[in-house]
Amino acid sequence: MIFASTWQPGFRLPLHTHPNGHEITYVVEGEQTFEIDGVGTKVVKAGEAIYTPPNTPHFGRNATGAPSWLDPEVLRRGEKHRRYSALSLIAQISGYAQ
Repeated sequence: MIFASTWQPGFRLPLHTHPNGHEITYVVEGEQTFEIDGVGTKVVKAGEAIYTPPNTPHFGRNATGAPSWLDPEVLRRGEKHRRYSALSLIAQISGYAQ
């Protein structure tokens, strides 16, 4: 599942999981604050990525006063997408891949 999303100031997702889905979120513009079970709070700025393991409770929010734009990707075992290797590399470089 791949999509791009613009989050207005104050926007917050509910706590959720992705059953068997690896999530890599790349922040294109602005910054996002993520709460990931077992990891804690991480602020991710434009040009950075964050990795959330499968079945891990997490949520994200825009805690700033400006809109932010992000590009999350959820990949499940057996699914392939040509962008996966690029986003995986971004997560590794950012230190969020496991």
